[in-house]
Amino acid sequence: MIKRSSIGMAIACLAMQAATPVFAGEDGKCCVRLTPYYWAMGIDGSIEDNRGAATTQYDFENDLGDISDNLDYNGSLMLETISGHWANYAQIDVFQTTNDDVDDITVGGVTFSPDIETKTTLASAATGYRWNTGERSWIDLMVGVRYGKLDVEANTRTGSADGDADLVDGIIMMRPRFGFGRHWAFSPTWAIGGGDSDLTYEIAPEFVYTNDCCNLEIRFGYRTVAYEYEEDNVELDFSYSGPMVGLGFAF
Repeated sequence: MIKRSSIGMAIACLAMQAATPVFAGEDGKCCVRLTPYYWAMGIDGSIEDNRGAATTQYDFENDLGDISDNLDYNGSLMLETISGHWANYAQIDVFQTTNDDVDDITVGGVTFSPDIETKTTLASAATGYRWNTGERSWIDLMVGVRYGKLDVEANTRTGSADGDADLVDGIIMMRPRFGFGRHWAFSPTWAIGGGDSDLTYEIAPEFVYTNDCCNLEIRFGYRTVAYEYEEDNVELDFSYSGPMVGLGFAF
């Protein structure tokens, strides 16, 4: 787990990079890219409530067929810049889900069918060094900070269990890009960290198509962001995951 001192170091690195002027690379290509995207995510996981005399656990899942019904709203944006060999990255997601595909629970001989509601804001910022490995290929190794505002509530006819938190975690991130052909590239993202949460990680394999005329990028893939967190005898263990598609604008 990454401690708070590591989070402070990551914030200091981000501050230094923010003061560095941004300029285009030697090939004259773009140095700033803004990508709004749609993340058709669902939530899988569990809430374990140990506040009473007995432990109550809520297990829930969300398959692809339920995403359109369970995703109430979402908005996502990604920013990438390059300054010499230094790469900078920022991303924000805001969304709400309501999931009634939850395992039934039995308390005192009575069975209930709960539903899970989540309200979430995720924001990440990272900076690091870029190694160029080919004409259209590179590897970015970065350190940064992820902020998560999490509100998860399980509701039944007799009551509710909820967990909410504002979490700040230090993260280590790797974002390689492997070009193949003239227009296509494979650009996965891996990140892991901790701090206020016990563990957070991200896995996001993505394919990128770049056109010839306007330096636009179409990005699509599958993204998972997971958290493990415990507070006040309530344990949250869940992941947001689903397909994503975005259009990047260079300037």
